[in-house]
Amino acid sequence: MATTEEIRSDLAEIVNEVAGIDVADVQLDKSFVDDLDVDSLSMVEVVVAAEEKFGVSIPDEEVKNLKTVGDAWAQELPVRIAGRIAVEPSEVLERVKARRLDRSAQFAVVAAAEAWKDAGFEGTATEAGLDGERLGVAVATGIGGVTTLLDNYDTLLAKGPRRVSPLAVPMLMANASAANISLTYGARAAAQTPISACASGSEAGRPGRRPDPSGPGRRRARRWHRGRDPPAARSPRSPT
Repeated sequence: MATTEEIRSDLAEIVNEVAGIDVADVQLDKSFVDDLDVDSLSMVEVVVAAEEKFGVSIPDEEVKNLKTVGDAWAQELPVRIAGRIAVEPSEVLERVKARRLDRSAQFAVVAAAEAWKDAGFEGTATEAGLDGERLGVAVATGIGGVTTLLDNYDTLLAKGPRRVSPLAVPMLMANASAANISLTYGARAAAQTPISACASGSEAGRPGRRPDPSGPGRRRARRWHRGRDPPAARSPRSPT
């Protein structure tokens, strides 16, 4: 599954080839006409090339509604209400780490880093002057690493079991987000992953509002994201 940045990059190459616009200037929020000065004839060429590149069909009557670069790849989506991400995880995380995380976990790790910084902390719990034995993580999920699951299932069918990624399980498991956040910050009191479908976010907030009766943890880093549903791992020391 292509990331937003990969889609933007592909579109940038198309616009560059058709209209001679510098690829660095082709951003998702840029207007084809006002910002990139793409004329109507060139716009038709861009649409045709985009259809071939992304395997979509954009009706002629919809072409005139393509205002920005970001609109070009979203025309076939039945729902046009979206919250576009402010930060592409691949631009923040180290390349190797990003490759070892499902996209859902990438967002969770980036969100946790922002929350940690907003709270005034830097580094690990120990470096921030906190007791890791009293710091826990609760990250709920409705699905887990479904992108990794589907990708590896397709690989299994097409190429056989030997081509399935050895990182498939630690990437697709529901508790991957909580485990990786716990390991990053040294939160050793708990690494919990409530799974309650659409109510998962509310479930994740509960541990942070009350003491954990099963352990010494009193503080929780709370975040919610969508993912899949293997059983939650209790150990904060290992992602498995």
